[in-house]
Amino acid sequence: MNTGMEIENLENVTTAETEPIVVQQHRLSSIMPIIIFSYIGVLIRLGLAFLGNNQSPLSAAFWPNFVGCLIMGFVVERKIHIRKHSSQLYIGLTTGLCGSITTFSGVMYNSCIALYGSSSHFTYPVSNYLAVIVSIFSVSFIGFIIGRHASIFILSSFSKITIKFQDLHEFIQIWLFPLLIILSIPLLVLLAVLVPVGHYTYFIYS
Repeated sequence: MNTGMEIENLENVTTAETEPIVVQQHRLSSIMPIIIFSYIGVLIRLGLAFLGNNQSPLSAAFWPNFVGCLIMGFVVERKIHIRKHSSQLYIGLTTGLCGSITTFSGVMYNSCIALYGSSSHFTYPVSNYLAVIVSIFSVSFIGFIIGRHASIFILSSFSKITIKFQDLHEFIQIWLFPLLIILSIPLLVLLAVLVPVGHYTYFIYS
């Protein structure tokens, strides 16, 4: 009888009541790096998009996907070392930074432009569409492989060096990330107000 009552009481307990406070704090500390690195990743993606030619079908997605996958390969190769010191930094670099630099919607936009663009022959749009898809996914994979090899080549001599920065990590987690989030809100408003109206304005507002 007591066992049945205990089971009924356990069914009424919510997740928030049973979840440790440490886990809740870990979620907050994991979200803050994603926010900060997402801002940085979007700015990098916009800068790389400005480097391309407006008339090129690969202008908006080629270089952002290559650079984002290159950084992703570099970070993934050093996943053990980065997560050993700061798992929040690893989440911010992969999900926040690389996820904001790369753009799947840009790939779909470029492929649709190539598919439904004006052409004198019906086979040209299909060829352009396949060229966009194959080239961007290929360059993304190549960038990931280059990033992994670059990480092995550059950081192989530093793999045995352990740096203890627990105090610095706590300072960044408690003070720096919240301060950057607070400062980023008015900066984003100023960016939206002062940006010149042009061909790439929809990138910024998106």
